[in-house]
Amino acid sequence: MAKKRKSKPVRRRRMSGAKGSEGLQLLMGSVAGAIGSRFVGKLITTKMTIDAKILNGAFLAAGGMLALKAKNPFLRGAGVGIGSAAAC
Repeated sequence: MAKKRKSKPVRRRRMSGAKGSEGLQLLMGSVAGAIGSRFVGKLITTKMTIDAKILNGAFLAAGGMLALKAKNPFLRGAGVGIGSAAAC
């Protein structure tokens, strides 16, 4: 008769990163994306001469792609924030 295997306790992984519900992560990401896009926009306009409409269009496209392609809710929210900051 075969020997019975000793059962091991279940090991649970710790969550890393932003905690909370998916809605909260989307909200935090959208705020972070809006603030970050404004900061990067000001940084680019001081370093280079670029039209504001072109820059806003690039931010809008980048935010849309990030919101569509990201699987992490925080990054999806950041894409929404970048797009909304560019649209304003």
